[in-house]
Amino acid sequence: MTGMQEKPHDKWTVPLCAWCHREGPNAQHKMNECKFWKERNIDPVETAGPCFYNEYGYRWFDFT
Repeated sequence: MTGMQEKPHDKWTVPLCAWCHREGPNAQHKMNECKFWKERNIDPVETAGPCFYNEYGYRWFDFT
């Protein structure tokens, strides 16, 4: 977790289109974030890991 105005590490991000991220009426940043993920039946922590690769093509969890 991070504090306000603190960007989390990329390994914790889930790719979203602009509409879902910030533009739509139910966008992630326009509502409670927990509610946002729950309504979409997505576990962001479980989903983020496989989406993150470094510049060499290794997933972040390949090193742990």
